[in-house]
Amino acid sequence: MDEAKERTWARLGAEDGQTLTELLVALMIGLIVAAGAMTLLQIIVRSQPESRERSAHIQQGRAMLERITRELRQGEAVQVATSSELTLTTYARSAGCTWTGSPAPCAVTYSCEGGSCTRAVAGGPSELLVSGLRTDDVFRYCEADLLMDCEAQPTAANPGYVEVELAYPRTDGGEAVTVRDGVYLRNLVENDPEAPQA
Repeated sequence: MDEAKERTWARLGAEDGQTLTELLVALMIGLIVAAGAMTLLQIIVRSQPESRERSAHIQQGRAMLERITRELRQGEAVQVATSSELTLTTYARSAGCTWTGSPAPCAVTYSCEGGSCTRAVAGGPSELLVSGLRTDDVFRYCEADLLMDCEAQPTAANPGYVEVELAYPRTDGGEAVTVRDGVYLRNLVENDPEAPQA
């Protein structure tokens, strides 16, 4: 039996553990890693509202582009064509646009100033469509008779193509975002060679 006791004591004595110095070093490394993780988590939590707001602005811009594109494709005439304002005659359902029996076109104005764009129908109240833009120069045009070799310009007397560009500024650590679309005004009387001329 003495031999069994000796083997047990030898085995227990041979088990090596961690020294106090090793435990303190491991504890310090663990604390440094945990502090770094907490700092990263705080940065992410602080930037999340800005990211959500920026994403909402860009989504507003996409919705505005879709709306303008649809109304331009249905449009009949462009009255005002500047880099910050577009007024066109198109089909729009609105309180300011009366539809009795068959649809009738009415004036729709898109106006951009102060980093925001609004839409007004038939001289009615303006509704905010998008905000947070870097510039108010949103619209560019090509003249109807120069569509094939056109470099879009900020104004046009007789536009046949309209380009809409919504530019959002760079945010801290992020990149600038630009949302762009263009439409050929295929329903305009001036662009239709078979339309009766006045």
